[in-house]
Amino acid sequence: MTLTNNYSEKYITDKIIRFGAETLTNKELLQFILTTKVSQTSAKNVIKDFFDEHQRLNELQFFSDEGLKNLCKDDEKVAIIRALREFSERYKEKEGLVLGQIFSSCMFGNYMIDKIGDSKQELLVCVCLDTKNQVLSEKVIFKGTLNSATVHPREIFKHALNFSCARILVAHNHPSGNVEPSENDIQLTKRLINAGKMIGIELIDHVIVGSEVYLSLAEEKIVEF
Repeated sequence: MTLTNNYSEKYITDKIIRFGAETLTNKELLQFILTTKVSQTSAKNVIKDFFDEHQRLNELQFFSDEGLKNLCKDDEKVAIIRALREFSERYKEKEGLVLGQIFSSCMFGNYMIDKIGDSKQELLVCVCLDTKNQVLSEKVIFKGTLNSATVHPREIFKHALNFSCARILVAHNHPSGNVEPSENDIQLTKRLINAGKMIGIELIDHVIVGSEVYLSLAEEKIVEF
């Protein structure tokens, strides 16, 4: 489970150093960039050292972790550069996940927090993937009060079959902010897994999101995928 809030600069710095800037939510990333400060003297030293050896700013993207440490001398400035590189990548992204690639439930969960976490009504999203987890399609399948009676696997897999996908991810939001799965959520997930097995399309995760938190049924091992 991942929680996004107004965390301290140290918390986000440690998260970047330990797990990478790609694990930050959009809110955490922007908060870190806008609020982090370093001394003018230490910043000037990093700038001088960099441009003594390099001509173009975009060469920073090719620095290894060790190279950044040697340049910046401390974790705080390493984290800032990593955050800026991640911001640059996200800024260039097209709307949605189309033509992107999903590497983890964490990545999917954080994306869905930003996408549907603040919605005042329940939404269920289906993301279709190929065999390499490249995104083929992303669509809101249901709106309104979701339960095992209103959400039928047929509608989800009808969409998936249109794209001849190999696997799918499903996410829905809880407007209350409480992402603990209900019995309906668990039963729906099991129905999707079983239906997918019959037609050869694998459900690899079902993620529930609030405005600041997600829960992955696969990560938490609530259901066996």
